[in-house]
Amino acid sequence: MEEKVLNTEETQQVEQPVKQEVEQTEETPKKKVVDKKSPEYKRSKIDKLLAKQKIKYRGPFSYRTIRFFGYILMLLGQAYIIYSIVSKVANVPSWSEDLFNVFEVLSIFAVPLFLMANFCVIMSSNKNIKRYLIFYTAVAIGIYLLIVFIYYRYVYGISYQITDGDKEAAFEFSETIAKRFFLKIINYNVFVDLSLFSLFYFFMFYTPKKVNTNKKKLAFRLCSLIPVVLVAVSCVVYGLHYMSVIDLPVAVLAIMPCRSPAFYIIFFVLALLLKLRKYKFKKYGGTEEEYETYTKSNRSSLEVSTLAAIVIAVISLIDFFVFLFVPNLLIYGFGLNFYLIVFVPFIFLVSYTRKPKYKIIDTIMPFVFIALIIICYLEGVLYFFKII
Repeated sequence: MEEKVLNTEETQQVEQPVKQEVEQTEETPKKKVVDKKSPEYKRSKIDKLLAKQKIKYRGPFSYRTIRFFGYILMLLGQAYIIYSIVSKVANVPSWSEDLFNVFEVLSIFAVPLFLMANFCVIMSSNKNIKRYLIFYTAVAIGIYLLIVFIYYRYVYGISYQITDGDKEAAFEFSETIAKRFFLKIINYNVFVDLSLFSLFYFFMFYTPKKVNTNKKKLAFRLCSLIPVVLVAVSCVVYGLHYMSVIDLPVAVLAIMPCRSPAFYIIFFVLALLLKLRKYKFKKYGGTEEEYETYTKSNRSSLEVSTLAAIVIAVISLIDFFVFLFVPNLLIYGFGLNFYLIVFVPFIFLVSYTRKPKYKIIDTIMPFVFIALIIICYLEGVLYFFKII
């Protein structure tokens, strides 16, 4: 009997903590299941993002700084072209060859810098995109008319004098000059590309007041395919011209966008990612005004730099693999711009939120450097006539 009493006491002692544990589990509140699709949860993410938008880091370079570097490198490229012509008809110092070869290598980075500066300008002033589109288009047309005038008035005119009035011989001679020398100048009409990029961004992000219905907005956004189609057709036509399948006159080549496809793909993809970012921001409950405020923050600038770095790295690597495994596409400009990957670390030194003072400088700067390029060529002509 004593043993049974002891057993019952032991079982009671064991059962008591078990009951206490059960009571404790009943008292602990259950964790709330968060509905990630609920408007409240989505809005909380927007609030967290807005609360962290004022970060201290901001890249030291503004769009004007990198644009200035672009003009300097473009000027070096023109100096190399003049040197390459002079060196064929005269003896030049051996040290100068190495120096101008460095100029040639550096000049290939001019166009990426211009495009980067243009993107910063667009990001910093979405409301003024229409004004920049008009400005770039006007400058592109002005440079085009100048190129056509110089070519048909002076290049063909001099060729006509050299060939003693033989029109066919003058045409062949001037076309030879154009293919070997003059088309290199045409390739620097970067404002054609800037106007196309601005046009794409205009249709993608800008909304006129008259476009006030969903159907009209969709039709307006689809117009962004216009510059994409123009670029694609231009790459194909330029490749056919390069293979001598067709022979395009200078008047056509001078207005064609002639960058490699990698430039356009990087810009178009980055613009689409930014459009997706805006769409997600508004889908999560953010307003148009809040998004505009966010785009002016340092956090947004760093976020755009990160996206740009990723896009440039991926496109550059794809371009490199095209260069290695699909060499036939080199004719159409693919596989030629994998060097753009060197811009990845440089991207983080640029901030589109930096707005330099005296905007009149932005208007004057291109004309100053166009004048410097003309002077550079005139000096080359003078030197050329001295040595011959």
